[in-house]
Amino acid sequence: MQGIIKDLTEWTRQNGGHEKRFYLGLSQLHKNESDLVREMQQGSAPLDDKTVLRLALGYSVEADIRSRLEGIALALPNTQKEIVAWYDKRVKGHIEGLTCMPNQIFEIKSTVSGNLDEIRKKNILPDAHFLQAQSYMHHGRYQSCLFVYVARDTGELWSKELWYIKAVGEKNGSKSEASITPL
Repeated sequence: MQGIIKDLTEWTRQNGGHEKRFYLGLSQLHKNESDLVREMQQGSAPLDDKTVLRLALGYSVEADIRSRLEGIALALPNTQKEIVAWYDKRVKGHIEGLTCMPNQIFEIKSTVSGNLDEIRKKNILPDAHFLQAQSYMHHGRYQSCLFVYVARDTGELWSKELWYIKAVGEKNGSKSEASITPL
């Protein structure tokens, strides 16, 4: 039986949707510059089995939420795309898609109910998510981002709209440019 689990885990590692990155991911700009440079040079760190399985589950949940958003005509179908910085093609990220609102992207985040309760209580996005959206809006020239959070363990949902803040977007842009300059 352990062979089945090992095979399923390895298949998930190879086909689960998570890639080893050799680029500066716009979703990673919450990290310090030396970590960003290391990841670009050496690729993202290898993932342990638990992380591989958790990420694959998260991708499945996010695909389901994307389908539901399209079902209620909030998300435009087939609008997932790569955002690439105009100053260097090695700086990029991937948005979940576009909403029916003009110039708005959406991001889906899966978590567990305890974390979702904390985010909802504070009514503030985690820094990494906030900075990711600001980077996407800056480089993609979008005005706003709709976040939809889902708890993988309970199915609870929560959403929040975030507007582009030029100063934050520009600061992230400068950070990403500084991180790739030594390469």
